[in-house]
Amino acid sequence: MPKTIPSFVRKYRLPLLAALCLVPTVINVIRYSFHIGEWWPSVHYFVGYDTGFGGRKLIGTICGWLFPDYVTGGVVTGIVLVANLLLLLLLLLFVLRTVKPGDAMTPVAAVLVLYVVQPFNVLQFCNRGMSAGFMETYQLVLTLGWLLLFLRWRGRWWYYLLTLLVAAAGCLIHHTFCCTLFPLFVALFVYDMTDGGFSVKKAVVYGLICLAILSLFVSIWLFGHMNVDIDTLQADIVRRAAPDACGADKEALRQYYYDYGSNNVEGLQSLRIVEFVFSLLLMSPILAVFYWPWFAAARHSRQCRYWIVPVVITVLTIPVFLRTTDYTRWWICWFFGLMALLLVVSHDGNLPLKEALERMWLFFKRRWYLAVLLLVYAAQLYYISYEGLVPAIVLRNFLFGFTPYDSIVF
Repeated sequence: MPKTIPSFVRKYRLPLLAALCLVPTVINVIRYSFHIGEWWPSVHYFVGYDTGFGGRKLIGTICGWLFPDYVTGGVVTGIVLVANLLLLLLLLLFVLRTVKPGDAMTPVAAVLVLYVVQPFNVLQFCNRGMSAGFMETYQLVLTLGWLLLFLRWRGRWWYYLLTLLVAAAGCLIHHTFCCTLFPLFVALFVYDMTDGGFSVKKAVVYGLICLAILSLFVSIWLFGHMNVDIDTLQADIVRRAAPDACGADKEALRQYYYDYGSNNVEGLQSLRIVEFVFSLLLMSPILAVFYWPWFAAARHSRQCRYWIVPVVITVLTIPVFLRTTDYTRWWICWFFGLMALLLVVSHDGNLPLKEALERMWLFFKRRWYLAVLLLVYAAQLYYISYEGLVPAIVLRNFLFGFTPYDSIVF
């Protein structure tokens, strides 16, 4: 027995060390999971399809099936905690699967380090408590599970079926999925159907999946409705949920379920878009590292697929910034998509992208001071809440004055 334990540790030392690195995040996740009842998104666990068709209702429906009676805060805390731990586990498995020890993976590992240092990464999503409240946690769990499926079993007939089900579930959890994490799906669809030449069969199947998700999104947007009035719904939640499980805030219910299609930005839309432009400028040195390998690969290989793939993510993600205000959430999903895309394609041993990453690595290796300066710069960028990049908000305030939203940030 004493000999078994050291051999086990030696065999799995990297996964064990990686898991130990996540201990601080796990502690924070546990801490924030006990406060779910204080936050508006807690209502998502108690509003299901019995109230009518629409978005943000899949989690509530599943919770209603599992816990039809009185729900205590401990139950919702348990759900949130399990979802967060599953998110961290799948993230760990995905990174370990795609980044192997060895010199060949050094350029990818370097980009991964930059991803972790910049503020909009999944670990900060958990450490800031946002993963305990927002539905992107469940969408990220689905996406990471699908990425592992894509890496190993793409091309099987049941892979396409599961892809459709995962994407549909992500959309039904929250329809912003179509502009946050589904762009990663579509980018990898393009990559897969152009791998080794254009595949008409894959293009048709992936096209049908995209059409189905688009139809679902349009249905939610145009035909989402509530078959109970807001006072009845609030009273029903109060009856079913303990105060520490859900605050049943009426304003939360109104904004999430009754003002369908309304623009929460309203008169502040133009200021928020200006702020988004500032955010883009501040994040541009970091974004350049994630985009450059693709365009370099396109230039050297003379294959348009290498610029189409990252452009797909960009074009499908930008609209959510122009429509809604939770910029932190959208940035987190955008950067996750860019990082996951690089990890998947480099794991496949794609030669043009591999060579482009190596050239970028050599550039920074010869000019190590630029790499250090970039990491120092990235480490200074931060956010406090779901409102977005604080330096961009400060810059907007300096030029245009404060808005009511800024009380959340400052």
